[in-house]
Amino acid sequence: MSSARVVVPMSATPDVPLVSVIVPCYNQGRFLHDSLQSIRAQSHAAVESILVDDGSTDDTASKAATMPWTRYVLQRNAGAPAARNSGLSHSRGAFVVFLDADDRLLPDAIATGLAALRLLRSGRSRRYPPPPPWQITLSRA
Repeated sequence: MSSARVVVPMSATPDVPLVSVIVPCYNQGRFLHDSLQSIRAQSHAAVESILVDDGSTDDTASKAATMPWTRYVLQRNAGAPAARNSGLSHSRGAFVVFLDADDRLLPDAIATGLAALRLLRSGRSRRYPPPPPWQITLSRA
């Protein structure tokens, strides 16, 4: 019982990386409009939203159908961690944000997070020193 609707996000570039926002949902259809609209309203240009329906019995599927910019993934009920993992396997972004279905992102949340990561990586952050050269950096294969 797994289905996915494919949605092509705005194109990413090296300067504008694709960010995947994964929303696990179980019977929280009443919150989806605000949650998914907050993803769509991001100031960062390259964002894909992935809604993972964890076997909901409410109106989650019909609410998702009204938001064609969101990739919809349906799975049997397996819990929030499994829904997050399923969303991760469907994501294409260089970065991932997990957002609960009853939460919202501020419009600059992703852009602010990426700016902080760039600053940290550059070593110019006064608050956080650059990582030591021996630190292992994990990347997606």
